Amino acid sequence: ALFSDNVLAASVVVNSTIVNAKDPSKHVFHLVTDKLT
Repeated sequence: ALFSDNVLAASVVVNSTIVNAKDPSKHVFHLVTDKLT
């Protein structure tokens, strides 16, 4: 379960990077909130 959670988190980060590539501030915000949750 932990392994698949990590894979899911990694894919979310990759998708977030692609979606927010033109808005670095949003990307950083998402990384911070992801680590807090």
